[in-house]
Amino acid sequence: MKRLTLLLSLTLFAIALVAGLEDSSITFCIQLIRGTNLEEPQNASWKPVGPRLTKRLSPVFRWKAYWEVSRHAAKVDLGKTTRVRLSKEREVEIKLMDREKAEVRLFVNGKLSRTSKQSIDTRIWVLGGDKEMDESWFIVVKREQGTITSSLKK
Repeated sequence: MKRLTLLLSLTLFAIALVAGLEDSSITFCIQLIRGTNLEEPQNASWKPVGPRLTKRLSPVFRWKAYWEVSRHAAKVDLGKTTRVRLSKEREVEIKLMDREKAEVRLFVNGKLSRTSKQSIDTRIWVLGGDKEMDESWFIVVKREQGTITSSLKK
């Protein structure tokens, strides 16, 4: 009877451990954005960003228009780094450093351009990239709602 209880306890512990490992991730939405004073996108595949994001970006960047060049979802596991190519020239890395902090790195042509460390409770991060005469490029990283799992917040 003691063996059966011990075996059952070990089995339940192993199941809880495996479930906890599978749950220790966060999903982020990553957008490559172009800010410009031009009223039309230079590429037909670019979409205008939504009004809420525009309202958030306008006081900081002061462009007339914001275009979403690309959008990606990235699932990032605790203690690991996930790298996503946003365009031919731009990539982003996200690392869950611990249960409370993440680090985002922006790369331009393979070279590190910007780094930001934030609390995982931060809903949206904006990292500025290159700025040219009539435009700027930057990324917006949003933590998707409900993706901080219980095992990550323990």
